[in-house]
Amino acid sequence: MATKANNDEKRAYTRVVSVNLVTYRHFDDSGDIDESSMGRTRNISEGGILLEVYKHYPLFSILELQIALCEEVINPRGRVVRLQELEGGLVEMGIKFIEISPRDSSLISDYVNKGQPC
Repeated sequence: MATKANNDEKRAYTRVVSVNLVTYRHFDDSGDIDESSMGRTRNISEGGILLEVYKHYPLFSILELQIALCEEVINPRGRVVRLQELEGGLVEMGIKFIEISPRDSSLISDYVNKGQPC
């Protein structure tokens, strides 16, 4: 399974390899939380994350994220734009941020541009 939402998409943001704890919640069609789980980032950019998980969701699913970033926790919403199966039952989900506060965006920008300043 290697699936992308748009094969022509070019990377618009610098990515840094980074392992960060992430909790995420998925919402059903009525907007209620139907599941939550945990994973870890493989990389992070100002536009999104590559998330390594056991439980994944279909392309275009919306997730509410909590990402541990240094001593802070950021809370963006993201859309699943890529899925890739890994060994051992793991899956990489590419998540594009679709809602992020100015504070959280600034924290990610500093983190990426300073090469993980923790």
